[in-house]
Amino acid sequence: MTADGGWVWMYGVTGDDVEAFADGVAGVGGVGGSPPRTITAARLTAIVGDVGDREYGEAALRRNLEDLDWLARTARAHHAILEAAAERGPVVPMRLATLFTSDAGVTGTYVSPAVVELYGSTPIVVIVNVMGALLPL
Repeated sequence: MTADGGWVWMYGVTGDDVEAFADGVAGVGGVGGSPPRTITAARLTAIVGDVGDREYGEAALRRNLEDLDWLARTARAHHAILEAAAERGPVVPMRLATLFTSDAGVTGTYVSPAVVELYGSTPIVVIVNVMGALLPL
């Protein structure tokens, strides 16, 4: 859990052009009402938001996922961020309710890619999703 007792909600991963992303999501509300933000490392950018433990902690989330109104609201907010980001460039979407305890958890799991092979100055990278499947970028 984050220092303030919340979680980091992950929307997706995109390239490292953070300015284009920030312009694209200005005014788009995120899950839980929190504005989206980015975490950039290794030439990739994770699109994330901060959510509270009261609504998104393990027990609360399990209960809320059974509430169709809550689920519809949350899915629409998640999709709105992905849609706004996709207007600026390619995005690898994450599954709804992909949560981390910290920004470091996001970076360690998704944003730090394994550099498979270098061709000149352009690395070919992959990220590993929760299910362990490789997602080429």
